[in-house]
Amino acid sequence: MAAGGKLHRVLGLAFGLAVTVGITIGAGILRRPGAVAGALGDTWLILLMWTLGGVYALLGALVVAELATALPEAGGFFVWSHRAIGPAAGFAIGWCDFLANAVTVAYCAVSIGELSLALLGLSAASVSAIAVTLVLSFGAVQWLGIRSGSRAQQITSSLLAASYLSLVAAAFAFGNPAGDAEPVIRREFALGLFGALIFAMQSIVVTYDGWYQPAYFAEEMEQPHRDLPRSLVAGVLTVTAVFLLVNIALLYALPPRQLAASELPAADLAAILFGTNGQRVISVLSLFALPPTINAALLSGSRVLFGLSRRGLFIGGAAAVNNGGTPHIALAMTAAMAIALVLSGTFEQLLAVAGFFFVVNHCSAFTSLFVLRWRAPDLPRPFSVPGYPFTPAIVLLAGAGFLVGTLVSDTENSLKAAGFLALSVPVYAVFVRSQGT
Repeated sequence: MAAGGKLHRVLGLAFGLAVTVGITIGAGILRRPGAVAGALGDTWLILLMWTLGGVYALLGALVVAELATALPEAGGFFVWSHRAIGPAAGFAIGWCDFLANAVTVAYCAVSIGELSLALLGLSAASVSAIAVTLVLSFGAVQWLGIRSGSRAQQITSSLLAASYLSLVAAAFAFGNPAGDAEPVIRREFALGLFGALIFAMQSIVVTYDGWYQPAYFAEEMEQPHRDLPRSLVAGVLTVTAVFLLVNIALLYALPPRQLAASELPAADLAAILFGTNGQRVISVLSLFALPPTINAALLSGSRVLFGLSRRGLFIGGAAAVNNGGTPHIALAMTAAMAIALVLSGTFEQLLAVAGFFFVVNHCSAFTSLFVLRWRAPDLPRPFSVPGYPFTPAIVLLAGAGFLVGTLVSDTENSLKAAGFLALSVPVYAVFVRSQGT
């Protein structure tokens, strides 16, 4: 066990880019372009909104780059909230973030199990067994050390990016321009075009979620002052390029009305390109998309627990690090939580509220930047966000708007998420009292 529970500084730009690509370019981009097209209708407006989603992620990444280089510690969002707003806020953000990562692992593992039914002809009873095996397998790889976890992330993310780009290339090589023969039947919104824009941006922001991922590993970067900003910016630009290419390919090869009405437009595209084998192609593509997300979320969740433990906000043993540089107790607990969610089936209910947690995390980071600039003006900042205070103000307002929109459009699950956040306050008080701190 490493003395003092120290993590190993061995990660670089390649890992930072891989972890961003791996967790952001998931299965969402296979599904959400249809909903966005159905809301907006116009090709150029569709591409503009996906571009604006990338701009939001890029501006957010610049904010996170300043925070993560000023406070290069493991754990991400709760580190900054803990320092800027206080330990109670850090506790709430940390536990919600940990739960969101565990839910992500469970959801992706079960999704792979379900996809395996059609591809391998397995029984429905095999889904949970496959999901648990996947969680344990990725956990075992990470247990060996951070180098093994990093290598797994880079391999799976490379396969993911290559598979998506192959679909795009096939669309242009073998597809035919769809043309505009059938006009899009746009979905009706109470606020007209404004309502459509809000709905589209909500869908797009959720799809881009994960742009901040390298920040969880600030303490393990060899040169965080250099590699963190580069990883964050390069990751967002790569993801934005892939998302735009996928949308352009769909708009090129699918009739507009079909795209706008489709719940899984990538499957419709594959059916046009590969005929009866189209569904199998999309299933395989989804299988490439999900493993890097499992690996990244396990890595992130264990770093959150590690950081909480080190600050006295969780059991002390979770701050232990093995010889390979893995917080192995925190990793085991993260994997155990994911497996419990798989076996209980409760991850589906929690998945509905996880999106709310993600944007709360965003807003906590943007707020922390303002607070730290005010309260700790002398804090060393190897990287300063350009355009301050306008850059963080833009993304903070956008994040707050997204939260309001989510409250209006999905009130039930938003209130559940808010209730969970509120519950963390008395839990924190009890925990601190029991620790005698």
